[in-house]
Amino acid sequence: MPTTPTPKKILVVEDDQLTRKVICDILRSAGYVVLSAGEAATAVKIAREESPDLITLDVWLNTDSPSDSMNGFGVATWLERLNPNLTIPIIVISGVDPEKVVEGASAVNAYTFLSKPVEKASLLAAVANALK
Repeated sequence: MPTTPTPKKILVVEDDQLTRKVICDILRSAGYVVLSAGEAATAVKIAREESPDLITLDVWLNTDSPSDSMNGFGVATWLERLNPNLTIPIIVISGVDPEKVVEGASAVNAYTFLSKPVEKASLLAAVANALK
């Protein structure tokens, strides 16, 4: 009897609760296991504990506390420092002017960049391609 493949685990990092819910719902409906974080410190903690197969990452994040000043790129950099041998594809999602985001996304070796509001088809295609 063939075994069913384990669903891929995706960490959604987004500070806007509605946007986070929409992205999580899209991914869950496509069969992914979805974890979520609304700020940088929680994102790093979840990524370290759960080892997701992919991360969607908002660029600008609200902070949990005055000492939590990382943006999305800071999260990616911190995760790389914690485990340089672990390669997790990152899809940057932002409502900021793409020209301002592309350089930062490139610096953290992001797989791709999607603009907000993210479209279901674009998100699912980017995720599927990144997980290949």
